Amino acid sequence: MLVNTNNHLLVLLLCGVLYPMIFSCSEPEQKTNKMEQHKLYGIEFNIPVPSEVLVNDMPVSKNFVSGTVGPEFINQYILDPGKQHVRIKVMHPFLKEGGRFTGTQLKKLTENTQVQLVDVNQDYTVTTVAPLRFPEVKEPVPFFEYEWTFDAGVDYKIQGWKSSADLKKIDENVLKQEVLAAYQQMYAELDKGNTAAFLDDIKQAEQELFSSNFYSKEKIAEHQSNCEKFYSNHKGRMLPIENYRMVFYANGKAVALERVDDAYAGLGVLIAKGTEDNAYYTNYIVLHKPSANAPLQVLRINSEYIKMHK
Repeated sequence: MLVNTNNHLLVLLLCGVLYPMIFSCSEPEQKTNKMEQHKLYGIEFNIPVPSEVLVNDMPVSKNFVSGTVGPEFINQYILDPGKQHVRIKVMHPFLKEGGRFTGTQLKKLTENTQVQLVDVNQDYTVTTVAPLRFPEVKEPVPFFEYEWTFDAGVDYKIQGWKSSADLKKIDENVLKQEVLAAYQQMYAELDKGNTAAFLDDIKQAEQELFSSNFYSKEKIAEHQSNCEKFYSNHKGRMLPIENYRMVFYANGKAVALERVDDAYAGLGVLIAKGTEDNAYYTNYIVLHKPSANAPLQVLRINSEYIKMHK
């Protein structure tokens, strides 16, 4: 929590809309000698206003209702060593009522945000690679967006979206129908409890997660077991696919459907009710075409069980 301010509005922004992440399929890897030569990168952030965090134009965390909370490992969004891009966007929670951030408020929102190198073998000690602080803003603004770069020295090989088709070259109405059909298929699988089929849909994305984060066989088995339990809880609890928009990522090579209504803005359209009040199983799924003639496939998925204070 970002504190120590006499500004009443900022206290409201930072204390009134924060949500905690309760569960995700992926938990940190335990110590293993096999990881000594590898590098794990992460982003530390706690931005309790409507916001999104992107790495290389791919969504790491996005929530336009309650805000975004890390940390998150980001290796799966780093395809090659060298220069990487981080972009953060924040919107005033009272934007529709004319709310504006002052420069001081913006500075507070990212004062502890940073890219980190995580040493798994040394009790998860972290080294700051790049601080991610908004620059000085002199005039109040309703929203703010900024991009930083950092260098990453990764030694794995994943394909990601390197050779994916440019989806912006496809007729938008045709693409939207194809994208919606893909989501409807996954929706049906989750709602009917056909977890095996859904896990098959995300198999390639999961393989790249395992490779980029150096998962051991034991870690993969643990992750898959967690996911089976997580996705099986969606059965009969899915919210309708409605009030959404299509969003492009990876410089036009990837696409997602996300909610735009006030209750779930910024979340992916595949949402299930949780077992607690105001709790939800959320899934932000990004699709791509590995080649021009290929069908849409799941490129990345970020699934969390969250509580939102409305």
